[in-house]
Amino acid sequence: MIEFDAIVESDHGVWLKVRLLAADGTVRNEYPLEVADPSSNPTVVVSLLPHCQAPISVPVEDAYSQGLVSERGRGGCLSYLAPGGGEAADHVRAIEIELVRTNDSDVQFCLSPVRVGKSPSESPDTLVASTRPLVDEFGQLTQTDWGGRTESEAELERRLREQASSTSEWPDRFSRWGGDGSRQLDATGYFRTEHDGDRWYLVDPDGHPFWSVGVNNVDHDKSAPIDGLEGVLERTPDAPHTDTEEGGTVNFVRSNLQRVFGPDWREEWERATESIVRDAGFNTLACWSNERLREQTDVPYVRSIDLTFDDTPRLSLGSFPDVFHDAFPEEASEIANQLQPTVEDPSLIGYYLDNLPFSTSVPPALAALREAGACPARDALIDFLVEKHGSSETAIGDAWDVELTRSELRGGGVSVDPTPAMRRDLEAFSRRMVDRLYEVLDRECKRVDPNHLNLGTRVVNISDWFLACLDHVDVFSPMCYLETPESLLSLLEGGETPVLVCEWHFGANDAGLPTSGLRRVASQHDRGLAYRNFLERAAAEPVCVGAHYFEYYDQPVIGRGDGESFNVGLLDVCGRPYPAFAGSVRASNRRIYDVLDGTVEPHDRTVDHLPPLLESTALIE
Repeated sequence: MIEFDAIVESDHGVWLKVRLLAADGTVRNEYPLEVADPSSNPTVVVSLLPHCQAPISVPVEDAYSQGLVSERGRGGCLSYLAPGGGEAADHVRAIEIELVRTNDSDVQFCLSPVRVGKSPSESPDTLVASTRPLVDEFGQLTQTDWGGRTESEAELERRLREQASSTSEWPDRFSRWGGDGSRQLDATGYFRTEHDGDRWYLVDPDGHPFWSVGVNNVDHDKSAPIDGLEGVLERTPDAPHTDTEEGGTVNFVRSNLQRVFGPDWREEWERATESIVRDAGFNTLACWSNERLREQTDVPYVRSIDLTFDDTPRLSLGSFPDVFHDAFPEEASEIANQLQPTVEDPSLIGYYLDNLPFSTSVPPALAALREAGACPARDALIDFLVEKHGSSETAIGDAWDVELTRSELRGGGVSVDPTPAMRRDLEAFSRRMVDRLYEVLDRECKRVDPNHLNLGTRVVNISDWFLACLDHVDVFSPMCYLETPESLLSLLEGGETPVLVCEWHFGANDAGLPTSGLRRVASQHDRGLAYRNFLERAAAEPVCVGAHYFEYYDQPVIGRGDGESFNVGLLDVCGRPYPAFAGSVRASNRRIYDVLDGTVEPHDRTVDHLPPLLESTALIE
């Protein structure tokens, strides 16, 4: 645990990068982590509100034990973001704290003495968020001027009523489902995949080639915790958009909608949103989109099911389920039952097997060795090793070039640093564990729902051993927080599994939010160019069948549940599109089939990208 207090005076949010250093004083692998390296020490990014005071407690152990970790802080400390997936925080011998400005504004900043320990201190918090109002009655940051701020209730009402009264449709080339209506393939009544000899496609229910252009989180559920932040709000919205019973939350998106439309705000939002989505050329309501909206429209959508294991243990390091445990097959069957409500819905493209449910950086076989106590996965691993290296007490240790007996392996809690030979074996058995997980899940999901596509698990890091899942999913769905997607997609080209980029975004520093995004540019104009480069170059890759942008609305100024407060939305909190960005989004989305058939070249304009919040994600390690 790393603890200190911070005071920030700035009109924009700032970040702190807390680098964890090993015994020799060097920074180890900031991101991505080296697979199975116990000295891999991530950089933890701390996001702070402007004009705030905050107690900061960096959760080092959590950052090491999981995959990408994002947690909410306290007071003016919005979030901690860390790549995770390493091991053994005991390797940390020193830290570096770097202040990062999100733009060129002046920053006054000071820190208290820093405490480093294994557990939180017992001293009470002495610093809280600023009592200076930072958020206006509409949910906008008060300290910064930018083009597009909503200045009055009349302006808010005029915009939202205009949106609710407008109707828009897809381009004429789009089919009923948003596919390429100029081409006809075999129709099955549901979405499927097809390779035409040159590239992969999805195929819509009526048999038209379909490339999924989606946007995540098309929803008005934009709640933000206000516990400890009440003093930064100029006005707290009336109930039900403020909840003080369960830790305290506020939802300015819903508050603004109800202010304009009264009790009918949901219906008006649904009408406006379908029009906005169609006009922008999106043909998919991507993950976590509003269920009522999905039911009211035939715009195709995707959904996710939870990989919740109550009886199947998860390994302590990395959280991978013990797929050799007796309870696993039955629980996989129960998980698949989540698909029953949508089995006959032709609008459903397919389903994800959860979002980041375990680390894809930590080989689960290594986690099984580290596990203390009984562990069926470790027993299966040792049987695999005995078959490969022999049954004598020292055969495995000799093969690995470590002093380790078979009995010691069987006992668990093994903490030796992996040698190259050890790593090869652990990664080989990790592929078996991944293969078993997805083989059983796919079988059970197809039993319940034979009509829709298994889109795999939404993941961020991709290790070679994890790609064993490709044999048991219809579509592979990584996130891709890179400037352009070719480096990821080219690594997966030539395989028998198409790829859907399930999440990506670009944020900017000119929109009145404390933080821009994981991938950053200077302006909304640059956001638009970056969007066009990414989307159209993804469409030009033969392995790619879609890309889903994250997300529909900006995140709340005071941070969502885990503290993220990114300017990554198509719309701001007042429902206003960013004109320069929105124009580029519309242009690329609506010509996507021209890019696919080669009528036009993919967009390729130089964009000055700012340093990313975290280093490259969604890379093969």
